[in-house]
Amino acid sequence: MSARVPDDDVTEDGSDTSADDVVSGDVTELTELLQRLQADFDNYRKRTAAQNEIATRQATIKLTKSLLPALDALDALVLAPDLEGAALTQRLFAQALAAAGVSRVEEIEVAFDPTIHEPVNAGAHNVVTAIWRPGYRLDDALLRPATVELS
Repeated sequence: MSARVPDDDVTEDGSDTSADDVVSGDVTELTELLQRLQADFDNYRKRTAAQNEIATRQATIKLTKSLLPALDALDALVLAPDLEGAALTQRLFAQALAAAGVSRVEEIEVAFDPTIHEPVNAGAHNVVTAIWRPGYRLDDALLRPATVELS
């Protein structure tokens, strides 16, 4: 009894098929898989963008709500200006920004640091002696350098 060598046109179950049909079926299957993966990725991208938009909006709402008392104090200052009211308003703004992670860069008698200071003069010793305008940071990011006078 000799072993039968299968023809290219006959499968094990006896049906006729060619190599081109097998390859075509594989290509179709892989194309469908790729299309599903592309759709899944597109859905993921859209979902992530929507989540980021929601998170940004919630952060904006939180910061805005924390600034409203300072805005109320400014409104009162416009109607009846006074020094105490101005100081209160400044404190309210500072507290709201601090709660959001913002800190001031306003140290004096420290070495000049070009990454956080912007000098208004050239000092011989490069020591900050006065702050003309404070700088601000949000965590590690510098929002604005401090404008400083050097000795």
